[in-house]
Amino acid sequence: MIQKIQQMVEERENNAMDLAQKLEKEIRNEQVEIEVKGKKMIIRVQEKGSFDSGSAELQDAFFPILEKLVSSLRNIEGDISIEGHTDSIPIKTALFPSNFDLSVARALEVARGLMEDGTLDTNRFHVVGWGATRPLEPNSTPANRAVNRRVEIIVHEPSDPRSQDKIKQMMDFTAPPDVEKGKPTGPAGDNLFELDSNEIF
Repeated sequence: MIQKIQQMVEERENNAMDLAQKLEKEIRNEQVEIEVKGKKMIIRVQEKGSFDSGSAELQDAFFPILEKLVSSLRNIEGDISIEGHTDSIPIKTALFPSNFDLSVARALEVARGLMEDGTLDTNRFHVVGWGATRPLEPNSTPANRAVNRRVEIIVHEPSDPRSQDKIKQMMDFTAPPDVEKGKPTGPAGDNLFELDSNEIF
């Protein structure tokens, strides 16, 4: 079991490293950031180079990046969450009455781009907009607000109920020997295999 856990961790890291190599230019230009966090790989798409301010229409220059993402995601298992985020500066236009509307529209636009050629199973996708409710940095400076304006593509590790049950029982040292299968009592949160903060591409 320990060996299987290590293999899972290594696979997530390798997937992230492979994608980082494909997106080396975009990462260097601060358009994209890749992070492995627990059981998730997070691909952060910054507003810079993807959307004009206040718009949910992808810039033409971003489509080659989408192609690279689709090419990689074909070979990575797991559900995919597309999550839109904004800064705290209010928006109120005919198209976007609020930051929630803008964040949802941007997330949908990225999801459509990823699904457009039909090679990714649409059942893998979940789309949500968080508005300004989940900032990465305080919205106190223009630079911080730019960081917060993003769309996150989150790839979740496929869950094997039997493996998860065994892992949780291993982590619960106080659990009785007759723990019911499928209902472990020990905690095993997303940060179980979390990497250090410096392991972000």
